Order: sequence, then structure tokens, then C-alpha cells
Amino acid sequence: MASKTDFTDGAVYNFVTTSAVLGTFKNVTAEGVVNYRVASKYIDAAALHANVFSTLPPGTPNDFTQYQYLIIRHPNGNESAVGLPWIQDGTVELIQRTDCYIKLVDVSSEKEALIRQLIADNGFRLGSIAFK
Repeated sequence: MASKTDFTDGAVYNFVTTSAVLGTFKNVTAEGVVNYRVASKYIDAAALHANVFSTLPPGTPNDFTQYQYLIIRHPNGNESAVGLPWIQDGTVELIQRTDCYIKLVDVSSEKEALIRQLIADNGFRLGSIAFK
């Protein structure tokens, strides 16, 4: 289990937040840890904090402008931010990733666009397609 304060840029994670408002994040790519001013370009931190603060552990400062935020890229390519205090302790999971090679047989080259779309729609990044 990874720490909620130790994210590696470009690594992929699953984690749970302290609030149902934000929920669970799966297969998100860490893009960096930033301050409130940078995170505000991605989210309305004040509004999210107002909904989340009551679910944070006792003693958590009630000043979202002082938090650090994790910028994340979702599998669909959208980017957002999550306050580090909003991440539930003990839930950060580093996902080990590797390349996967698939061979499809008896496929017409006219199906290339469909194959690309199916792969993208399911949150995978396509490296290449070759017809032989």
C-alpha cells in the first residue's frame, strides 16, 4: 500500500476518498502534487472542501488553501485534482502496469477505426495497430 503523500508522477493508482461525494478513483495517473492555486485550475476546491470536510479525520485543518493536491489523469484522459487530506488513509494502491500484446485473426483493415474506438472507450492506451 502506498502512502497518500508519496505519489510518483506518471504512476497509476487506485484510492478511496473520505467522502461519497468524491468516491473511489481507479486507474488514475498521478500528474504531480501541487498547491491550492494550481489545483484551482482543475477543480472548485472551496466547494468540494465544503462537502468533504465533515468526513475528514479529527484535527484536519479546515483550510483547503493550505492543502496539497494531487493532479490526476483519469482513464478517459480528463484531468482533475484531489486534496491529499481527502484521500482515505490506507487505501492508496500502486497499480503495476505492463504492455499487453493481442493478436486478432481474420480481421479486415476496415475495422481499424472500430478497434481503436473499442480500446479507447475501455480506458486503454493504444500503442500501435498493424495489419499483415
